[in-house]
Amino acid sequence: MGEYYYNGTNSKGEAKWRRNTNESIEFVEQYLDNLGIDYETHHHTCMLRIFKQSSDYSYYWTTGKWSPYVRSGLPKRHFSSNGIDDFINRFYNRVFEKQTHKVLIDTHDDYAEC
Repeated sequence: MGEYYYNGTNSKGEAKWRRNTNESIEFVEQYLDNLGIDYETHHHTCMLRIFKQSSDYSYYWTTGKWSPYVRSGLPKRHFSSNGIDDFINRFYNRVFEKQTHKVLIDTHDDYAEC
């Protein structure tokens, strides 16, 4: 993981910082292939569209930034991760576990009424 470096100033006059993941597209694609996660590569934007049953994600392999996938236009906000492994373990899988947990609770409540 690279070090943070100054990357300009935003519209509010605040410093913007950037950190590169030092992960190649080949490494990220192999990682996703090994997990059986579907994706499509957009080389012109250094972005992967990572598919998920509930929603898709945009993942930028050069910086580890990600957002919910937006079909047209730009996302309102980007989030940071420390690389593809961090993104999958902290964000991609976490959302899935919450949804699964909710389904289990709902199912349990239905049986409790019987």
